[in-house]
Amino acid sequence: MAQCDKCRKFLPPGFISDVHPKSGEYLKGNLCTFCATGEDIIKYGNGKQITKDELVREYQIFMRKVVENNDILKEGAKGMPIKGLDKLL
Repeated sequence: MAQCDKCRKFLPPGFISDVHPKSGEYLKGNLCTFCATGEDIIKYGNGKQITKDELVREYQIFMRKVVENNDILKEGAKGMPIKGLDKLL
């Protein structure tokens, strides 16, 4: 679980980095993709898009499920595929 140094929100792995996602320049601290680019919406896949608030909300729901059902963590530790992770990413 990673937290953006600018907006202080927790986002999924891969959305927080110390390198700018487009230019490759090193940033001062760990910033989320949204803060680093200044964009409110990320477009991905076949015309899909997601806002920062939607991504944060979905990640919170996923983390609550992990806490409630720690079998998810046990399966992940064994190298087993984590059910429901494909919906988040």
